[in-house]
Amino acid sequence: MKVFLPMAAFALLAAGVAHAEDKITMAVSIPAADHGWTGGVVFHAMEEAKALEKQYPGLKVIVKTSPNGADQANALEDLTTQGINALVVLPHNPDELTDPIKKVKDKGVFITARSYRIALAGGITQLIAGRIRKRIRKAKLEKVPYVLVVGGDDVTNKTVAVNARGNVDERDVPLDDFAHRLADDVASMR
Repeated sequence: MKVFLPMAAFALLAAGVAHAEDKITMAVSIPAADHGWTGGVVFHAMEEAKALEKQYPGLKVIVKTSPNGADQANALEDLTTQGINALVVLPHNPDELTDPIKKVKDKGVFITARSYRIALAGGITQLIAGRIRKRIRKAKLEKVPYVLVVGGDDVTNKTVAVNARGNVDERDVPLDDFAHRLADDVASMR
């Protein structure tokens, strides 16, 4: 969760959801602290929310904990009434939350879900992947030279997926290698 929240905030900013004058509200929906692991998740989510709000003055982070899947589904509905722009969700039970998360997504909210069961079921992952493909396609139509996609493994491995205009898409490109490539491209334009 410590790496995940900053990446979600970065994704909001990089995706053009936020401009300097905009107020952004990001919600974090996680299980309540009922044992050690979830206690750590809640603690780190709260600490990271404070750090992000300090780093980005226009960002408001709402951390909402829920004791079970039904309460978490209700919490998602409540959060949408607060005008959220993004949702980071660690579901209690992905089966219970697929439809509620889809309803949030249908309202235009940027969503990132953390659950292997959701990834295997494909429900939310397909929704998010479709949105990413749409943004990549839009960027290519606008002739953006590079579109970078950063997933959870990329953060850990310090890599990026590079979608370069006119070239084959590349995965697992070391961030330093891409930075050098970009610097070379900029230098060749001078």
